[in-house]
Amino acid sequence: MRRMRLVLTVLLLTSAMPMTAQAGEQQNRVYLTDAAHNQVRVISTGGYAEQPPIPVGQGPRGLAATPGHGTLYVTNTGDSTVSAIDPGSGKVTATLPVAPDPRAVVTHPNGSRAYISSLTAGKVTVLDTAQNTNIAEISVPGAPFQLATDRDGGLLAVARTADRKVSFIDTTRNEVIGEVATGQDPYGLALDPSGQVAYVANRGEETVSVIDVPRRVVTQTIQVGSRPTGLTLSPRGDRLYVTSLRENMVKVIDTQGKFVLVGIPVGRGPLAVALNPQGNRAYVLNNQDNSISVIDTAQNMVRATIPGDAGGSAYALTVS
Repeated sequence: MRRMRLVLTVLLLTSAMPMTAQAGEQQNRVYLTDAAHNQVRVISTGGYAEQPPIPVGQGPRGLAATPGHGTLYVTNTGDSTVSAIDPGSGKVTATLPVAPDPRAVVTHPNGSRAYISSLTAGKVTVLDTAQNTNIAEISVPGAPFQLATDRDGGLLAVARTADRKVSFIDTTRNEVIGEVATGQDPYGLALDPSGQVAYVANRGEETVSVIDVPRRVVTQTIQVGSRPTGLTLSPRGDRLYVTSLRENMVKVIDTQGKFVLVGIPVGRGPLAVALNPQGNRAYVLNNQDNSISVIDTAQNMVRATIPGDAGGSAYALTVS
């Protein structure tokens, strides 16, 4: 059975910074792209103090880190590069050319590879993270965007925003091995802990498609509200959190009954969401005001809002 992990461009990484966190919240660092200033913002959740930003390439979009709080990879859409960042020093250690218009990035579970989607180029670039070199480019039609891998890293899923499909890639051969038709403009991807059910947010039709991964067919469609984008699952897989961009809400779905339990008001234009490792906090990136809403998942309410400076330039976040 294959298991996928989400690549949303939101990653949660634990920090050992000696700060005072909110009750029930671990001390973490949040990294988020700031395309307007060509940098990555760094925020401590212990007191939500802003740390010095990290300069990267032009128009940063996606973020992902290798396991064990390793190298952070940032896609730069404006100059078709990927910045490799050492999170310990907060410095860029390498700048790597990739296929034009890079968007999302995800790393292999063993840390040996990073996969980058290039929207207009119709490519997925494969990077060797030990050497920081481009070792393959895989053709994927239909404007490939968000990415997800299974738990052993043998399967890579790619959302194709232009032709309403998800492609599956065998990462041992770097070849496309199948596809599934979804709803209009598939964007966010998530997979349940069993590795058998994938969820796809369809931005163009207010739905989430439920995919049987072994059979590669859509088994159900859930109505979730206007412009669904980001997805993430609770550690047990019993709750799915979906950002509703135009409603300024996060919808919480019961994955057993496949229905919306509650809608949680957040900031303006929520684009992505991720849980901390304990599952008791969800971090929501609000694209239109660059803020982060911190949700208490036990109470389904916002406990804190980390402010931003200008709207429309934050696209991905990570907590490390």
